Amino acid sequence: MKHALLVAAAPASAQSDAVDRVITVTAIEHEMRRSQERTPFPNTLEIYPELEAGGGYKLTPPGESGEWAARAYQ
Repeated sequence: MKHALLVAAAPASAQSDAVDRVITVTAIEHEMRRSQERTPFPNTLEIYPELEAGGGYKLTPPGESGEWAARAYQ
């Protein structure tokens, strides 16, 4: 699990009302690995090319081992 810390402060013009806030953002990576012999490599990105455009989905084709992977981030 990956964490990011974002600290936000009010603009200088509103200093009398300024309140510091800490916002915690949690990102979860879901990863799936499959053997090409057991599960054929999908054509998901050919059908839905916009999945990878936002950076939240990654499909890795089979390598020398014949294993492929899919990752999704929330």
